[in-house]
Amino acid sequence: NRASSSELQWEQQLLPSELAFLQCHRVGKVPLLPGTCYIEMARNMAVAVHGGRAFTLARAVFENIMFLDDTNLDGGPSIRLHLDRAHALVTISSRRENTAWCTNTNLALELRDAVANTSIDVAAVIARCSEQTIAGALYAAIANDYRGEFRAIAEAWGGSGCDVLGRIAYSSSARVDVHLRTCAWLDACTHAPIWFSDHQRRSSYAASVGAYHMDSTDVSSNREIWGLATADEAAWTSASH
Repeated sequence: NRASSSELQWEQQLLPSELAFLQCHRVGKVPLLPGTCYIEMARNMAVAVHGGRAFTLARAVFENIMFLDDTNLDGGPSIRLHLDRAHALVTISSRRENTAWCTNTNLALELRDAVANTSIDVAAVIARCSEQTIAGALYAAIANDYRGEFRAIAEAWGGSGCDVLGRIAYSSSARVDVHLRTCAWLDACTHAPIWFSDHQRRSSYAASVGAYHMDSTDVSSNREIWGLATADEAAWTSASH
C-alpha cells in the first residue's frame, strides 16, 4: 500500500482460491474478470477512506479485459487500485508476471448523501411483466458459460418494453470471503436483462457503464438478492434479503 495527501494506492495478487472462484465467470467459454467486480474493489476502498457513506462510480469504460485463463503459467494477475484524491478518480490496473501494468478501467468516485430505503416492490414489478423464465431455460439460452456462484439466477420476469426482475438465490449466506459472493451476485443481476434482450444466443459483456450507484456499502445480506433493470431509465437496482 502507498499513501500521501493526494493519493492512495493498494496492490495485491489474486489468491488461488479467489482465482478459482472468479474463473467461473465466463464470456463465451473464456474466464475473465466481470466489470461488476470493480464495484466491489472500489467499495472496499471507499469504505476504508470514507466509511459507510453512499457513493457513485461514474463514467466507467473498460479499456482492457482482465483475462483469467492460462493462470497455470504465472499464477494470475496482480491488481492495483489507485485513488487520485484531488480529482476523485479511481484507476484499476493489472499485470501478469514480467509484464507492465495496464489500465483496465477508470471510475469517478462521487460521494452522496444518505439514501432512503431502495427496496423493490417485487409483487408490483411481477404484475407488470408478461413473461417468466427459470434458471435452466435462461442459462441454456445465453451463450456465456457461467459456473459456480455466478450461475445464480433462480427465476426472472420481463417482457417487451417493461422492467426486468431477477431473483438471485444461494443455499446459504456467505460469512467467509464475502467479497467473492458480492462479485458473483453483482454480475448475476445482469443475467436476466441479457436473457430478455435480443442477445441472439451470442456471448456478451458490457463495454462501459454510465454509473454504478452504491446506496449502501453493507453487503452482509447475500443469500437472496433481487435485481431490477428499469426499462425507462436503463438503470439498475438491487435489494438483498
